[in-house]
Amino acid sequence: VDEYENEQLNLEMVSLHAFLSHFGIEHYFTCMLVAEDLFRENPVRNQLPILSFDGKSAIKYAKDNGYKVGKDVNTNIDCNHLDHDGNEFLAKKIFEEMEKLKNVA
Repeated sequence: VDEYENEQLNLEMVSLHAFLSHFGIEHYFTCMLVAEDLFRENPVRNQLPILSFDGKSAIKYAKDNGYKVGKDVNTNIDCNHLDHDGNEFLAKKIFEEMEKLKNVA
């Protein structure tokens, strides 16, 4: 089931990318909860504007850089959301990655 879902997600990304590109709409894909490894077998992987977080999910990347999510602060809650500082850190990283992709194109 997971393999099928991964295939479908990859196909949907290619379709969405083709659609948005056709109309000249700037777009990017961010791997917030999954690592970009999920897309390694995508036949057009190198053409998709996937923002990189050193191969990790954005949340894992932020946590590895010292930011905490809700369940790190209070183990009684099941919250995987970053606080303000963590979100600001990711926003800056996303902007940097977007600029990198723009300069390559």
